[in-house]
Amino acid sequence: MSSGFSFQPNAILTFGLILVFGYIAGKIANFFKLPKVTGYITAGVLLEPAILGVIPVRLIEHSTVISNFALCIITYAIGGSLFFKKIKELGNTIWVMTVFESIMTFLMIAAGLFVVLELLGRFAGVSIQPTLYLPLAILAGSLGSPTDPTPTLAVKEEYKADGPVTTTILGIGAFDDAMGIMIFSLATAVCSALVGGTISAGATVLKPLLDIIFSVLAGVVFAFLLLVTARKVEDKGVMVVLI
Repeated sequence: MSSGFSFQPNAILTFGLILVFGYIAGKIANFFKLPKVTGYITAGVLLEPAILGVIPVRLIEHSTVISNFALCIITYAIGGSLFFKKIKELGNTIWVMTVFESIMTFLMIAAGLFVVLELLGRFAGVSIQPTLYLPLAILAGSLGSPTDPTPTLAVKEEYKADGPVTTTILGIGAFDDAMGIMIFSLATAVCSALVGGTISAGATVLKPLLDIIFSVLAGVVFAFLLLVTARKVEDKGVMVVLI
């Protein structure tokens, strides 16, 4: 029998510690009149390899499938809570807020990071051309543009919140992901030009736009098939498998 590192048992133990720490942190957050998700986020930050080191780096490297699956569940739950009737009642407000929120977040992060890097360079007495750190600021802004809807959904479920404000926030959290894809594509093209690369209109605009359109069409088709199938299925266990 090999005496080397056994990844599977350690992974199971680590996941158990994550759940326990998350549960305790959630209770502590509730004690201070905060949502449980505040405790979950705090526990995740403390357990990472750079701080307490409870979560090994190799576990994070092998958790991509789990993260993607969790994102699928979250986005499915958000989509299920956004009824077309509620969105229609909000009118153009939700679309205007989505565009404004995405673009302004991108601009504020990019401009703020650019100014900070400029000041740090001057403080350190180093003369750096803006074209060297401007791409970094632009990319950071594009990555910060989309909103993570997970905390919003967690608060909604915990407090059973419902209404126009909740619908608007969830809608923005869902729709600005599409805006984030477009902003990131444009940002990478601009950064490529700044460092001497070339800009491809197809890769910059057409490809992400087609990805978004295809995703929407795929969602509509599979939702229709699921709806038709669900009407003929009575077993809840089978329904869970279909979903």
